[in-house]
Amino acid sequence: MIKVKCNYCNKILYISNWHNKNSKNKFCNQKCYSKWQATYIKGKKHYLYKRKKVKCSTCDKILYRTPSEFKKYKYLFCNQKCYTKWQLKYRNGKQCPAYVNGKSKEPYTLEFYKKKNKIRQRDNFVCQNCGCTEEEHIIVFGRVLDVHHIDYNKKNDKNKNLISLCMSCNARANYNRKQWKIYYQNKIREVCYKK
Repeated sequence: MIKVKCNYCNKILYISNWHNKNSKNKFCNQKCYSKWQATYIKGKKHYLYKRKKVKCSTCDKILYRTPSEFKKYKYLFCNQKCYTKWQLKYRNGKQCPAYVNGKSKEPYTLEFYKKKNKIRQRDNFVCQNCGCTEEEHIIVFGRVLDVHHIDYNKKNDKNKNLISLCMSCNARANYNRKQWKIYYQNKIREVCYKK
């Protein structure tokens, strides 16, 4: 046994040699530990304390964030309400990943909604990218397969421009649009050639 002082109240403790090697901080009880934690870990005395003043991206409230949070997130928010307000304000603007030439969202035509079931039927109710069946899709996502516009023009509702995709493949197709357009044009040629 070794004589050690409590890190908070300086009371003398007797601890085994093994325990002394593995722990940097020693405490006589849980109360001392929680008091030490309140003053050192959460306060400025703690060695990891490097927080900086930042404003909330929505309400300009002052926040304290660590450098790792600066690297991870471009925008910082004080709570969930501020995040949703910011999302509603900017999701249709230039910061939206689907933003192209001044537009981020176009409405679908009535013809598209009428054709959706026929397109899924043509593709045998299977995602043309990953091979997920519609039954599996309903179990995982709780809805039927999506129908995707290959050239990203929502007014072009020709059968050669529509393809069945699962929800995750359809979301992935909104990035690197040129590559996906070429890929799905080749895919649709194979589908039409088989039939």
